Amino acid sequence: MRYYDVQISDPATGSIVKRFTSIDQASGSTLPGALNIEIDVPIYTYDVPAGAAFLRVWGIALTDIGQSSNFNGKTIKIFAGMAKGLPLANPAQAGLIAQGRIFQAFGNWQGINQTLDFVFYADTGSAEAPQNLVLNWKAGMQLSVAISNTLQTAFPTYKQSISISQNLVLAHDEPGVHQSLTQFAGYINTISKSIIGGTYSGVRMLIRDDTFLVYDGTTPTTPKQIIFTDVIGQPVWKDFATIGLYCVLRHDIQVGDYIVLPKAQVTTTAQSYPAYRNNHVFQGSFLVTRVRHVGNFRDPDAASWVTTIDAVTT
Repeated sequence: MRYYDVQISDPATGSIVKRFTSIDQASGSTLPGALNIEIDVPIYTYDVPAGAAFLRVWGIALTDIGQSSNFNGKTIKIFAGMAKGLPLANPAQAGLIAQGRIFQAFGNWQGINQTLDFVFYADTGSAEAPQNLVLNWKAGMQLSVAISNTLQTAFPTYKQSISISQNLVLAHDEPGVHQSLTQFAGYINTISKSIIGGTYSGVRMLIRDDTFLVYDGTTPTTPKQIIFTDVIGQPVWKDFATIGLYCVLRHDIQVGDYIVLPKAQVTTTAQSYPAYRNNHVFQGSFLVTRVRHVGNFRDPDAASWVTTIDAVTT
């Protein structure tokens, strides 16, 4: 069965002020009367922002619609995926798909439909509420060390996973102050590409759960296998060396991961040349560059509860 758990909390105290979920907390079973929700959550590296995330909850009480502005500024977390029940459902793939600060909440009442909409961003600083992102990059210091020091000061409660080239070193000091993680990530991506040059894509960063992931694709990692029953439809070429595919909504595939697509369902031998047409062309591992979670909880269409993945060949 499909699963979601939306938690809205006070950023000062951490206490939950509103919760919408499809799971009974006592028994762990799916609630037949769970409210319908719609989600559209883009996941991207902060050097190339892709806009806000969106959540709509249907069947809201009039009291919540009338006081919708009280949700502005609150912290929101969305857990989603598949719960135990259907034969091909994999609860291990469900988890946190988005978290951030609510920028705008507004209700709507049209006929018999009552909805509450949330627009939210990752809480990583802005011109109005800047973060303490001070870069102190000394001559001869590896960029990984400078980034680690900057993130540790600005976000002391977050963990770090940094895997970038050791050749990112300057011959001069490079200090800087940035108001938001978007500014900082954009600067790091630009300057890292100018150091290495060529086809190097630069250093990129994002937040995964409670960890900063900083990578540039130069450190090989074990790819994650996507199995045949997880894919909806067929992978397609979207651009030069870029593929796109739909999977059942899941949280365990993130930007920066390496993936391997399912193998062909037909074994090809030297004596079966005509069977080569059954062998797919998406061979090898791919680096995930963009993820988007899209869902409508009550829509019966399989394509209405999916994770779209864009990946490039490696």
